[in-house]
Amino acid sequence: MGKMKYKNFIPFFFLALLVLPLGCVQQGGILPPPPTGKQVKVIATPTISTTIQIGSSEEYSLDVTNNYPKAVEDVKAYVTSPDVVVSISDKLLDFGTIDAGDTASATTTVTLGSNAIEGKEYRIAGRLCFSYSQEGWHDFIVVNESKYATGITPSSDVEDGPLTITFSGVDAPVTKTTFKPVITIANEANGKVSSKGPTETGDSILSKLTITISDELIDGFSVKIDREVFNATCDATTHLCTFETTNSTLLDLEAEEQTVYLTVNVKSDKLTTEPLIDQIRFTVEYGYCIDLPTSTFTAVAA
Repeated sequence: MGKMKYKNFIPFFFLALLVLPLGCVQQGGILPPPPTGKQVKVIATPTISTTIQIGSSEEYSLDVTNNYPKAVEDVKAYVTSPDVVVSISDKLLDFGTIDAGDTASATTTVTLGSNAIEGKEYRIAGRLCFSYSQEGWHDFIVVNESKYATGITPSSDVEDGPLTITFSGVDAPVTKTTFKPVITIANEANGKVSSKGPTETGDSILSKLTITISDELIDGFSVKIDREVFNATCDATTHLCTFETTNSTLLDLEAEEQTVYLTVNVKSDKLTTEPLIDQIRFTVEYGYCIDLPTSTFTAVAA
């Protein structure tokens, strides 16, 4: 029997050794951090002494500034520490409503236990949550032929807020008795949508969604969310057709996004050579939570 030749085996062996650790890195190694997203404009600024004597207490102060164009409501912060020797007198701080451009403050007391280690750094962290609503609208143009709407551009506006809300399918003139706009609601900011308070992990569930269209140009509309279809309710007194839901299943931002599909039925007698303009209006209500900046202090001898 001749000798076995290993010239092809050796490179394969070393290649396997190279691939193996790479696979381990993919499975359980250090991965790049997730994107932080756009900055939420509710700013939390904690203040505490950089040193605390062992066995003594210091004041922890938290300022919350609302840089959004409307009030944030039910603002609460949960302050905690991962270190067992640190105790906090009032962990839940209630700021109530903070108007646009205003700052509110609250304080609590931090005590460093007698068994703390001199020279060691200790931490205070937590979560801040608030309730918010974003409103917006988008024009739609009804005409029997696009040429009669030349030079007319539909307007739109969405209030500034943590969520990114966009329209599609409504920029071109509507020349048929049905059109299908789409509203996309996405969380691209550095926090979490939550129907819960700051003491619990966020669940990505919106509180309420309302969509309204005047019945002047339409015969009603339907909404499709997660394969479920709902007809709007039209009121002959207010002349508004409205879809409204608080259903947590429908309002779940899976993968931080939810898409709302509309089918709008246009009155055929409104399709003339005269361009007519109306609006799709919406309101999204939700809770939103952000992590508090971590504060640190060093234990010093009494």
